[in-house]
Amino acid sequence: MHKCGENERWAHVTFISLGRFVSNYIFRWRRIQYLQDCPKQPNIPVYLLVGGAFGLIKVISMGWRQTRKRNYEQTIEALADGNEDEVLANTSSNITDYALSVFLLVWFILGNYWVLVIYKPRYDPLLHDPNNWCAKTVYLFSVIHLYICYGVMALVVVLLSFIVLCIRSCGVYAQNV
Repeated sequence: MHKCGENERWAHVTFISLGRFVSNYIFRWRRIQYLQDCPKQPNIPVYLLVGGAFGLIKVISMGWRQTRKRNYEQTIEALADGNEDEVLANTSSNITDYALSVFLLVWFILGNYWVLVIYKPRYDPLLHDPNNWCAKTVYLFSVIHLYICYGVMALVVVLLSFIVLCIRSCGVYAQNV
């Protein structure tokens, strides 16, 4: 039985996931054509390509988990019935999701290093130093990607702080039990 507004919440989560799916697809596709266009730091195009591919896998995994959560009652019934295959599927899904999240976090940290260590590179190759450049499209896309990630993180921190402040000031948890 669904709670009031639960279908709307799933619609919002699905819309956000679809947006992330499309952005990750563009992210991955745009980087393939520029794979050799940053000899000063050749890891930047690889960072973008691998980050986009694994980000896409993460979005697909989130969609799959969302569908599975809708069938949460089946898991509870499987536990009651002793159906170990269903329980094992959920456990392996959690482990995979955790490992993917840790990988993406580490990859993001590495990408920060690779992008920011060559801050403001030359955008055109020189005749006497042909490996000291990075394509403007590749580098600016990387920097903008980092700015967007940091902006989203800052927005989440501000919103969570606001929610905590509202909860504390309204005394939601001050009820006698």
